[in-house]
Amino acid sequence: MNNLTKLKLLARIMLVASIAAMVFGLYLIVKSTVEIVELVHAGEAQRALIAPLVTELAEGLVLAVHYFFVTKFFMHSLKHGVPFTHEGAKEIKILGLETIFLPILAWAVSAIAYSGIKSPWTVLEISIYEMVLGFAFIIVSYVVEYGTEKIERGHRGHQAIRYIKEHYPAVIDETKAALLADGTVTEEELRDAEKWYE
Repeated sequence: MNNLTKLKLLARIMLVASIAAMVFGLYLIVKSTVEIVELVHAGEAQRALIAPLVTELAEGLVLAVHYFFVTKFFMHSLKHGVPFTHEGAKEIKILGLETIFLPILAWAVSAIAYSGIKSPWTVLEISIYEMVLGFAFIIVSYVVEYGTEKIERGHRGHQAIRYIKEHYPAVIDETKAALLADGTVTEEELRDAEKWYE
């Protein structure tokens, strides 16, 4: 199994897992919303009863939104077949930003819901690992963008060399002779390089 096949298999597995997480987030949103509405209808909408449901609602929103973007990323990765695309880099950066900011937003909502009941520092933990992971995603997005640009430049270079080889074979022969004469490359290396342009 080559690396691209492994990449596609892992992307499919992660796509299924991210869809499941997104659905669970939607379930939490619906469940907590229904429970809030029931409490309001029953006239029992006390803050102490509503606050945990608001926290659950915020957690569901974080899961649903985060895994929506994760699902979108894996769907596009499978569609394009390679991770090195400008769109992929942009999506990874979005994942990084929302991995950092969505938990903070959920914490703020929970802190407001529990204000006067509990300390904001005890209602919802924000993991430092989420912050580090978010920054790691942002760094990876720049790596993917850089790799994409390098691949595109290499592709344009290959096209230029193919054109020269087809229309100006004497230039290619002269270049090969000069490279061999000054010892820059060996004949075997030249033969290997030429396979790329056949």
